[in-house]
Amino acid sequence: MKLIELTIEDNGKTFKVNPGQMAILRLKENPTTGYLWKVLDKHGLELESKFNPSPDAMIGGGGTREFKIRFMDEGEYVMKLKHWCSWEKEKSNIELFSVNFRVTTA
Repeated sequence: MKLIELTIEDNGKTFKVNPGQMAILRLKENPTTGYLWKVLDKHGLELESKFNPSPDAMIGGGGTREFKIRFMDEGEYVMKLKHWCSWEKEKSNIELFSVNFRVTTA
């Protein structure tokens, strides 16, 4: 099955996928600033997350937050994230991301 690769450009889009298929969402992030991507809703999706520093970044530099998404059961799923700084609370929201998945064998 084809791996689906998502970026910030896919914000608001809907994707049709098969059970057992995987997707990778890559979003720019710089944890040293305190601004991180936080999952608000994964609606039953299986997720793994890790930060990959840019190969040419200096200490404290940015990189990419990578979310691996696995689709197990048929249905409609929504994944929502926000880019924010936890100690500054809601006023620090600088970006929202949402993507829809329609998991079906048909």
